[in-house]
Amino acid sequence: MVLTEGQQSDCKSLRKVTGRTANFSELAQDCVCFANGSGGRLLIGIEDGQSAPPTGQRIDPTLLDHIRKRVGELTVNIQVLLETCRAETGDEYITLTIPRSVGVASTSDGRYFVRVGDTCKPVVGDDILRLADERPATPWESMISLQVTHGNLDKKKQSKFTTAIRASDRVKSSVKEKGDQELLDHYGLALGDVLTNLGVLLLGTMSGMITACHPPRWLMQSGEKCLTFAKVMSSLRVYFVQTLAPQQNPWVKSSSPNQQPQD
Repeated sequence: MVLTEGQQSDCKSLRKVTGRTANFSELAQDCVCFANGSGGRLLIGIEDGQSAPPTGQRIDPTLLDHIRKRVGELTVNIQVLLETCRAETGDEYITLTIPRSVGVASTSDGRYFVRVGDTCKPVVGDDILRLADERPATPWESMISLQVTHGNLDKKKQSKFTTAIRASDRVKSSVKEKGDQELLDHYGLALGDVLTNLGVLLLGTMSGMITACHPPRWLMQSGEKCLTFAKVMSSLRVYFVQTLAPQQNPWVKSSSPNQQPQD
């Protein structure tokens, strides 16, 4: 595969994120550029003017967490996905994927940037307001920018969820008649073949939950807090299911006979 720069991709030397030459402030600006546009990816470990990583290059597995942490500290409204990739030559590099942000992305010191061609340009004055007007008012839990597919569903959790829905006296008959996929769409857990962030957290695997919990800045100051968030969401999943099926939970009072079913 040929690795090149363009509107939605940029190459960075591995020296930008390692040793004394590391420049995470510049990396944060690049992430803001892509997030304020249509998204993009940074290929870290590819030198300028080259289309492949240097011969013999290997990526330290701990470097990905360090990059994720630093980007989180230096940006606002940014979520990133990192993975170690291997070129056809067998040499390694990092792909840092930045989805389009829901809100206006900026650096933590209040600077805004956009991607124009293959260049990162600052945004100032009224252009910041225009940038804000372009952003969709989509809640984070409804986002599908992580592109997590149904293959990341925990089948046991999904089965327990759908069984509880159909057993609940708080759910309308018309909802109970829906198929498994339709139930996910109805409750905002999926959109077509892709899970929403809420769907990942409630019904996804642990690895998917950890991936999805990185975006909220108020919960991503460290990997430990991210794991804690995943555990909190796991507890929320239990509460969600037990509330929908109170007759199966001795600690939750069942609804009164006169209570109307809810969606």
